[in-house]
Amino acid sequence: MFPPLETKTVSAAGVARLSGSREAAAYHEAGHAVVARRLDFDVVYVTLRETEDANGHCMIIKAGWQGSSAQVAVLAEALLIQTMAGPLAEAKFTADPTSDGSDYDDKSLIAEYLPKARRSRQDLGEEALALVQGHWATITDVASELLRVGRISGDRLDIIINRVEPPQ
Repeated sequence: MFPPLETKTVSAAGVARLSGSREAAAYHEAGHAVVARRLDFDVVYVTLRETEDANGHCMIIKAGWQGSSAQVAVLAEALLIQTMAGPLAEAKFTADPTSDGSDYDDKSLIAEYLPKARRSRQDLGEEALALVQGHWATITDVASELLRVGRISGDRLDIIINRVEPPQ
């Protein structure tokens, strides 16, 4: 049904476009990073380092997938949810009620992985929004730290997350 993944590791790099402020980019990237961790992705780093077309970047990795159709669907859905979380966190910060969880940089990932998902884009977007809202305090702390230092390693991200949301 679904083609197997060609590798056992899937990585994604989201970038915040240059259209917004540094603060909006921090919330965008923090949204990707926090939701990715909550979905058991490894976050390598998250940064506000500017490039010619972006204000920030979040590098995530998910290892260990064998490529069965069920695993691909679960992975695709998790990847889509974290992809939508960045723009939704930015929209919450900027009070933009029109965001649907996609923006220019994320549309290619959505187009690539949505056909592999079993759930609808609407359902996945609702889950992404619930995760952003449910972890808003953590996203705010990560965004603040990003604004202070510019780059956060995955290990540092986990420390921030566990400080705000202690493990159960």
